[in-house]
Amino acid sequence: MIIEMYDLAIIGGGINGTGIAVDAATRGLKVFLCEQNDLASGTSSRSSKLIHGGLRYLEHFDFLLVRKALHEREILYRKAPHLIKPMRFAIPCVKGSRPAWMVRIGLGLYDHLYHSKVFKKSVSINTKNNKCFIPLKESYTNGFMYSDAWVDDARLVIANALAARDADAKIVVNTRFLGAKRGEQHWHIELESSDKKPMMIEAKAIVNASGPWLDSLLDEKLHYARASKLQLVRGSHIVCRKFYDGNHAYLLQHDDGRVVFVMPYYNDFNLIGTTEVLHEQTPEKVSISVEEEVYLLDLVNHYFKQTISTKDIVHRYAGVRPLLASKTGSVSTTSRDYQFEMDVKDNLPLLNILGGKVTTYRKLSQQAVDKLKPYLPEMLSCQTADSLLPGAVTAAEYDEYCQQFTEQFLWLDKALCQRYLSTYGQMAHLFLQGCENYAQLGQDFGHGLYQVEVDYLMQHEWAQQIDDILWRRTKLGLYFSFAQAEHLRAYVQSNL
Repeated sequence: MIIEMYDLAIIGGGINGTGIAVDAATRGLKVFLCEQNDLASGTSSRSSKLIHGGLRYLEHFDFLLVRKALHEREILYRKAPHLIKPMRFAIPCVKGSRPAWMVRIGLGLYDHLYHSKVFKKSVSINTKNNKCFIPLKESYTNGFMYSDAWVDDARLVIANALAARDADAKIVVNTRFLGAKRGEQHWHIELESSDKKPMMIEAKAIVNASGPWLDSLLDEKLHYARASKLQLVRGSHIVCRKFYDGNHAYLLQHDDGRVVFVMPYYNDFNLIGTTEVLHEQTPEKVSISVEEEVYLLDLVNHYFKQTISTKDIVHRYAGVRPLLASKTGSVSTTSRDYQFEMDVKDNLPLLNILGGKVTTYRKLSQQAVDKLKPYLPEMLSCQTADSLLPGAVTAAEYDEYCQQFTEQFLWLDKALCQRYLSTYGQMAHLFLQGCENYAQLGQDFGHGLYQVEVDYLMQHEWAQQIDDILWRRTKLGLYFSFAQAEHLRAYVQSNL
């Protein structure tokens, strides 16, 4: 058996793992990344879809995290303006919750911690000057507007994986990490593919970016005991048919001190979440509970004129966030920041990634690779702050590019054209090249999913199952019927 040699092996294909792969590969390191399922199949596709500073973290005086996150918000928008969109959020003032003066001070601090050139500052609003109150009950007459950003979280992971591959990293999916042992000069790493074929590689360093699986992987695969365990917290969301007009979102305050976001979601829907519940089961067993669903529905119905119920829910999802254990034991005060734990023997490091959030993944990745520099001294400096992700054009050129794309493909339906742009950016040319009409797009699987796109996803973006295509590479699962999904499944299985 020929054993491939690498500088760095990364376990985990979520946002942190793929972010670290990009950072390391663009510094000249030879990188290998394995994911036991599909890329972004865990927490990284089950977030609140936000790139944000964390307004609520100010209540816990986590100013450094907020400032870092706001800075990264600016950088990430520049890196991928097709995936990350500025969004305005309305906060209705409500009696019995945070007083208006406290919210005003918090928003002022939020604006002050990082002076953005892209995101608008917060302002006071009322029923006389803002249409966002139209969907709300008449008792809500004043509040505030502030800015953050929406992100297609799974596509952000895929974009980072593509960037890593472009820099010669090797990315393998549906491949389990079985264990590793230190040798004289390298880690000896044992893997298993989905068809049970064994694989062996060697690497000078390992990064454990397995998220909620971190502790179990250390215990069972590496026989490494941590002094404290991560706190697993379940965040659940529901997607409903659209029940208000406008491109703005809402931050709703609950009388328990928590907040819930309500946002536009893929033109026809609204996304509602998130909850925060301690998750006592394994990361594989995660789903929204009845209590969480009722919690979200009740809060929305408390604020909005239009009542929604379970019959309006078209999709539910839940993710497990691996957070650093709080000293108080309270989920709400648990930090969303990250930490590193390094174990080094015989000059062979194991770096464990603890905690983190989508917004700060790039900074986390930079700092993680920096920590490995004493053991991989040939690496270059970090390149990711100024580089675009695959498919992106600069923010200043994005609108003009979209116009040019639309003119080039005038025969495409406007909504389909927009989906291609916001999903793939410039990479849409890879499967549209040479197409001049719908017949050349191949088989129509429904709702604007054509054969050329499916083939591209399978050949270039690691998609192997229909969920990879319908829920992570796209969100067309929101529209597909069972029969349409089975038709797609048959095609995918016959073309693997």
